[in-house]
Amino acid sequence: MTVPYEAPAMCVPGGSAESGLQVGVEVVGDYRRMLDMMPGIVYTASPDEPGRMLYVNRRVEVMLGFSPEAWVEDPALWARQIHPEDRDRVLEAHEGASKERISLACEYRMLTRGGRTVWVQDQCVPVLDEQGRLKWIQGLLLDITERRHAEAEMREWHGEMERMLGLHVAAQTAAAIAHELNQPLNAIASYNAAALRLLRAGNPRPERLQHALEQGADQVQRAGKVMRDLLALLHKGETVTEGVYLNAAAREAVSILVADGYIDGVRAEMHLMEDLPRVKANRLQVQKVLINLLRNGVEAIHGAGRTMGRLSVRTSMDDSMARVCVEDDGPGLDAEAVGKIFEPFFTTKAEGIGMGLAISRALIHAHGGRLWLEQPEQGCRFCFTLPLAE
Repeated sequence: MTVPYEAPAMCVPGGSAESGLQVGVEVVGDYRRMLDMMPGIVYTASPDEPGRMLYVNRRVEVMLGFSPEAWVEDPALWARQIHPEDRDRVLEAHEGASKERISLACEYRMLTRGGRTVWVQDQCVPVLDEQGRLKWIQGLLLDITERRHAEAEMREWHGEMERMLGLHVAAQTAAAIAHELNQPLNAIASYNAAALRLLRAGNPRPERLQHALEQGADQVQRAGKVMRDLLALLHKGETVTEGVYLNAAAREAVSILVADGYIDGVRAEMHLMEDLPRVKANRLQVQKVLINLLRNGVEAIHGAGRTMGRLSVRTSMDDSMARVCVEDDGPGLDAEAVGKIFEPFFTTKAEGIGMGLAISRALIHAHGGRLWLEQPEQGCRFCFTLPLAE
């Protein structure tokens, strides 16, 4: 049985209707002064119209430049000041939480009266009366702009370090391969040159020609052995494995990209097999493969000049193995790219180094699974299998 799962869009419902600060619409005296001193915007919203404010503290003037009176008098002000790229998902999340009478945690952008962008963390809870009817929504908006900027700078720094590390590893690998293959390749070139000279001379000594060709073939075998030994050395070492829930790993990988803002505009759909058994794997390495495949899908969509697109992650069983497929609705690959897509240093990206899929396939193979490409009617579908832990 497949259970659809919609990836979180920076809004996480949950919690209890009984939790949180339950404040009446009428706020007076010392209590009002205390609320005005809060480091965030305290608000009470209508139960019937999400976004219609019944009360807002004075902090709203500092954070967004609007008076509390303007916030209460204009029912559409809150929705209008949500950043256009975030508005639909935030309104949908609030409407759903209100209908379900559950708490909600959201992070999104708002526009100040002067047009500046502010990141806010919105936390709200439903307040019920004694009969269980919804009275109003109580919430708190915190300014998290500095935190988001710090996170963005940290991601940029990590990304640059990862890129530099990847380039360094690629350069070192290429140098090692070149060094180890140099001697057998030179020998092959020498034997081929000798064979050509004999052929051009009418092949007066067939035994010399046979010797040159045989020695060239031996050097080809030697070069192949060098490559196999080098790859074995690069993959040397035991991978620490454990029982990993693939559904949880898939959700976490999508959540990481959502939190990074990497898949803005791309809808992530998840179709996860219910009660999928655990697999025997290294959790971080499997997560790295999933993130790499998801990033490739997003980049394929954006590389086609589109800001909107769709990704899907599907888990299932394939004989005695667990199977994961990541599919995008991008432009797909041409025949040449399909044949080379897993080769080291081959890339379809302007700034890629062509190691992501090669490393991903090596990691999956090291776990006893396999990674391959399928071509649906539109886009690409990468699938991999992993052995079950039980």
